[in-house]
Amino acid sequence: MKRKFNVILKSEDYESSLKRRICIDIDTADQIRPYLLDENPDEAELIFEKILTLPKLYSDHYKKEYEKNGIVVSAFRFFNKRNTRIYCQEFSNEDGEFLIICSEIFFKKSQKNNKANKPIIEKIANYEYEYKP
Repeated sequence: MKRKFNVILKSEDYESSLKRRICIDIDTADQIRPYLLDENPDEAELIFEKILTLPKLYSDHYKKEYEKNGIVVSAFRFFNKRNTRIYCQEFSNEDGEFLIICSEIFFKKSQKNNKANKPIIEKIANYEYEYKP
């Protein structure tokens, strides 16, 4: 079954022509949305603005965690005491929009990927999303 998502921000919201979208998986939105919009709104806003307006996509706060067979899983990285990661699947649609879908939230105990979070990353890599504009 294909998963669904909602677009929450567009590069056009920042008057950028990059055609990037920040999205949230509908099945996990009740965990991710409060973290981004209520617990860390200022830090999330800075990360979103960089991603949606700057040509260079990746930074210390947003990095690729997995790439295989054209599938990319990346992470919003919050350097707080819980070392929070929001894992995202990336892809481009037929309209040329680059979608970043926030799929899972994870509180890491170490900086490196290990047996605790690797299965989550691999699970996200296998998600199939249904795009409906």
